[in-house]
Amino acid sequence: MCKELIKSKPKREEIKKVTQKDLLAVGLTILSMILLGIILWFLPFTNGWMRELLFENVIFNWIGNLFS
Repeated sequence: MCKELIKSKPKREEIKKVTQKDLLAVGLTILSMILLGIILWFLPFTNGWMRELLFENVIFNWIGNLFS
C-alpha cells in the first residue's frame, strides 16, 4: 500500500516545472500591467483619467498614505 502512495505522488521535477511556468506567467502579467499604465499615462486623451485615478481616488490615496 505504501508503494502505491509513493508512485501516485507527483514528481518534484514536474511540480518545479509547473511552478516556474506559473512564476513566469505572473511576472509577465505584472510587467504588461506596468507597461499598459505607462502607455496610458503618456497618451494625451487618457492622461487626465490616469491622473484622476492616481491622485484623486480615495483608495489610491489611502494606499499612498500607508507608505508615506
